[in-house]
Amino acid sequence: MAIPVSARPGHVRASRGRRGSGRAARDRRPSHHRNHRNQSPGKFEMMSSITGAYTRQWPRLLLLAFACAAAPALAQAPQASSLAEGLKSIKRADNACRSDDGGIAGGAGAARPAEARPDLGCAITADAAQALLQKPGTMLFDLRPDVEYQLFRINGALHVTLSDLRSKPYWRDKTAILAGNGKAERELYSACTQLKQLGYKSVHVLRGGTPVWLAAAQPVLGRAPSASQLQRLAASEFWTEAQNGDNLVVLDKSQSAFLNEIAFSVELNDTTALAIRTVLERRRRAMKTSGVSAVVLAAGANVSDQRLEQMQQALLPIPLLVYTGTRESYVAQVAVQKAVWLAHESGPKQLPCGL
Repeated sequence: MAIPVSARPGHVRASRGRRGSGRAARDRRPSHHRNHRNQSPGKFEMMSSITGAYTRQWPRLLLLAFACAAAPALAQAPQASSLAEGLKSIKRADNACRSDDGGIAGGAGAARPAEARPDLGCAITADAAQALLQKPGTMLFDLRPDVEYQLFRINGALHVTLSDLRSKPYWRDKTAILAGNGKAERELYSACTQLKQLGYKSVHVLRGGTPVWLAAAQPVLGRAPSASQLQRLAASEFWTEAQNGDNLVVLDKSQSAFLNEIAFSVELNDTTALAIRTVLERRRRAMKTSGVSAVVLAAGANVSDQRLEQMQQALLPIPLLVYTGTRESYVAQVAVQKAVWLAHESGPKQLPCGL
């Protein structure tokens, strides 16, 4: 008798699509696989579920904490009507600068004066400055560039800027002496006026700066060049000095071409100290002034340092500045300055009150 294949021992009949075949296949898996779904979740799965719940809820918790912290401030906030009343007491801003802007004059926060006329009465000679330095309460402020100060300086001089002098109220009860390099001293005479307005008790300007100090045989620290070398001007410096109406511009015969370039310049056939002093006296009587800030001499390129030193000694205490360059260099400098002026005129305008 033939035995069916399905009834043979050890034989499993493949039956696709019939019910129970999937369960039979699962029953053939190891026991640890069959019991996996029935196992309870472990500690790791429980912690993961708890952390996920807190992660989803933290934005709401943060918003709630912020609302609790801001509640007292919101309760004390002024109402719209009280804000409007408070704004009424604020002065309306306008485009005009008030005369009382900038705080109390002479105070620590006082504003820099808008304009200050140069005060030539602040000038003192090198000998007078040396005498003042022997008295207590006198301070010498060196306003030259740092490279010049490092080269040489007057003993006891403090290297500062004009901004330092305006902002340091504890110097205002001192006797202040301002010293420069003898060039563009109009700025120092204007600073003298400003510092007096800010409350400085006594302010002086060393006339002629360090070149005149050296010419007067006063001591310095460091290795100073000769006074005649310090008196020489570049084209840009000569242009600056020529614009200063307090200076006397004297032209050597070799530099007569500058008569058409520099207003109120004087040509001399003999540029000696005596001839220059004669012009100075004539100018003093005509203009009824106490004197000049400096004598600016345009001389030939072959003028020697020895001659300049002799002229300076004869003109003391009046400072002497010398230009030995060409007219072409001067004209080129004037062109550069005109370009700067044009750029300022076409550029952005300055806001009111220095803003």
